[in-house]
Amino acid sequence: MPVRRDEILLYFEKLRRLRREHAPICYGVAIATVAIAGIARWSLEGVLPIGPFFTFFGATMFAAFLGGLGPGFVAVILSVLDIGYFFMAPPFHMSWADGAAIGLFVLGAATSVGLIALLNEAIDRVARQEQTTRLILDTTPAGMIAVDRNGVITLVNATVEKLFGYSPDELIGRSIEVLSYRSSRHVP
Repeated sequence: MPVRRDEILLYFEKLRRLRREHAPICYGVAIATVAIAGIARWSLEGVLPIGPFFTFFGATMFAAFLGGLGPGFVAVILSVLDIGYFFMAPPFHMSWADGAAIGLFVLGAATSVGLIALLNEAIDRVARQEQTTRLILDTTPAGMIAVDRNGVITLVNATVEKLFGYSPDELIGRSIEVLSYRSSRHVP
């Protein structure tokens, strides 16, 4: 059965609910993610030739994807503090190159957080539109069925269940012919 939009949105529904209803958890995850990134960066010291920002980009993006804009920016700020304190010279002894590197990290991480926040907002809008469309379809008194080019049912409303006796889950993904067979059986 092909994947429908509402199935894709179900994957994001838990994240959307987490951002809406459990903001403190999102901020806690942002803090924990930066701490894990710091530990990972510290453990890779001398093993891989990486800069001090390597693990922190992923942490900021994960915090933004999971928690949204606020936790994403908290992760950026905590990352800068972590990098500055543990992996670079103290602020008053920092070279111009180190300062420029931190500035570029902040610019790149903040841009990533902003783009991920826009992606989250787009997903939220699509989910709201899908809910509105579903509400309109289910309150329409006429039975509505959508089929693809091959005659496979892709969408039905609640009235179809009353008319034919099939639930929407039983119809979606099946051939439209199942309805003509069902109605022909009930014809006296």
